[in-house]
Amino acid sequence: MIMGQASRRCSKPRFVFFSGEEQSDLGSKAYVEQHKSELDNLWAVINTDHGAQAPLGLQLYGRDDLRPATEKVLKPLAPIAANQIILDAAFDSDEEAFMVVGVPTYSIAVEDADYNFRHHTIIDTFERIDPRMLGLQTAIMAMCGYSFADAEQRPGRRLSPSEVHDLLVRTGLEPLYELDYPDKKPY
Repeated sequence: MIMGQASRRCSKPRFVFFSGEEQSDLGSKAYVEQHKSELDNLWAVINTDHGAQAPLGLQLYGRDDLRPATEKVLKPLAPIAANQIILDAAFDSDEEAFMVVGVPTYSIAVEDADYNFRHHTIIDTFERIDPRMLGLQTAIMAMCGYSFADAEQRPGRRLSPSEVHDLLVRTGLEPLYELDYPDKKPY
């Protein structure tokens, strides 16, 4: 889900489904390239791609500046223990394409459970998905999207190219960035 602002207090969520994530994020990178002129208007990107396990909260990819707004959004989820803030940063899904251009980026954080054992194996099939966990994640995604869209201000600003570089160095992602973007630097 990509949150942009059309005008003051009139945020418009955009639901985007990417393909090519397993081939170095081809879909999300193409989206960023095709929508370069809109990136300053994006409030946030919320991604989900870590399996249908129990939701824990939101991953902020090293952006501690997003914490205050995120705490407000997640507060109603405390009764179901889905209000955790995880700062860890990784290049493991479509959030990478937005992170490297400075857009505030989130993922639904989930318990590992058995997903890491079956992920990308012959038993990574639909019947293994727990519909209750998928429903919880869907509700959390909708609630977070609505909350960000209804907020008075964006959760954080878009980072400048030098701030993105500093973030990648601080989180240890600079070597992976160099591998994923050997010729053309998006920031």
